[in-house]
Amino acid sequence: MDIPKISLPPDVSRPTRKFIVPRRLAVFLVTGAVIFSIVGGVYAFFTSFIQWDDDETIVERKDSISISSAPASASADVNPEPTVVNVMVKGRVTVTFLKDKGQPFDNGIVQLVSSTSGVVVGSRKTGSDGTSGVVVFDEIPAGTYRVIGARENELGVRQASTSISLDPGEIISTTIRLLIDTPVTVTVTVKKQDGTPMADESLKIVRPKGDEGDEVFPVQTNSAGTFTQSGVFPYDRWKLLKGDTEIATMAVAPTGENQSINVQANSN
Repeated sequence: MDIPKISLPPDVSRPTRKFIVPRRLAVFLVTGAVIFSIVGGVYAFFTSFIQWDDDETIVERKDSISISSAPASASADVNPEPTVVNVMVKGRVTVTFLKDKGQPFDNGIVQLVSSTSGVVVGSRKTGSDGTSGVVVFDEIPAGTYRVIGARENELGVRQASTSISLDPGEIISTTIRLLIDTPVTVTVTVKKQDGTPMADESLKIVRPKGDEGDEVFPVQTNSAGTFTQSGVFPYDRWKLLKGDTEIATMAVAPTGENQSINVQANSN
């Protein structure tokens, strides 16, 4: 006997197997993804502030200036802190005061004068520090100065000077030489107040020397009103006398060389 064939309807298909993920596994995967995202975000955040150099030394960035524990050879970022010089650090100036032949000059006055303000920042007598011909100025601010040496007990200016520049905290030494021990020969032409030569006159040139008395040279002018006198020491206020009356003053420079001087008398 024939067995009849049974045909399925054309719209009926075979059942499909479904892959079902266990609930615990799904929760685990989702949680892992969330944690990974958080860790990645934190890492990206911190690495924007932390960099690693070749020696694996951490360098913390702070406002474009590197603060690093790397060796001294490691290069710093640009824009370093500016160097600040403390101009309040004071220095010392040692001055040696000499006569024209090189001997130390004791009992001379040395002054330190500001070149910018003209203020005397120090005045000392040579030898007062125990060393012949030497003075020391301590606690001197940075700046430029004139060092002026003058002979004590002299009327008028009789001095030598030099200029120095002092940096903060600097210690410097300088020497000044006063040309007072070398007399020179002067040739002096004297004119009257009206401009004519003071011819054939007996005059005196006088230098006050305080307790030592006056130094006096009697002189005689020629027809041109000129006289020559040797042995005259440098001094800025020699007096020219006619009799006992002062008619002019004249200056003999401390150059050690003979000089020609023109003098205008204050009378005829």
